[in-house]
Amino acid sequence: MSAIGLGIPPIGSVQCLPSYRCGPGCNPHQGPARAAVAAEHFPITVVNGEPGFINLLDALTSWQLAREITAATTMVASTSFKHVNPAGAAIVSLLDATDRAAAVARGVFGLGVGALPRSLP
Repeated sequence: MSAIGLGIPPIGSVQCLPSYRCGPGCNPHQGPARAAVAAEHFPITVVNGEPGFINLLDALTSWQLAREITAATTMVASTSFKHVNPAGAAIVSLLDATDRAAAVARGVFGLGVGALPRSLP
């Protein structure tokens, strides 16, 4: 029997938030988790797979740190997190002519010699 059927007045309301069903919680032995946001839509689109809750935390904290580094340095930044701890960070820099030639020779870029911009020093 519901609380309303017992004559008990409701004490509040329930708001449904957009949510995303995650894989396991922070550890594999935990059951599925849900992430919810107080917005009209969930701000992340998963392209492939089913990330766990810890993966969403890693992605969001990586994005936040990269955004802060970019704001502080005005350079493009990339970060990596593992279990909500920073594992690496980098900012963009141009390769000099020697490093570019070595990278192309080793096939690092997966492209031919003509694929690199000619305007770089």
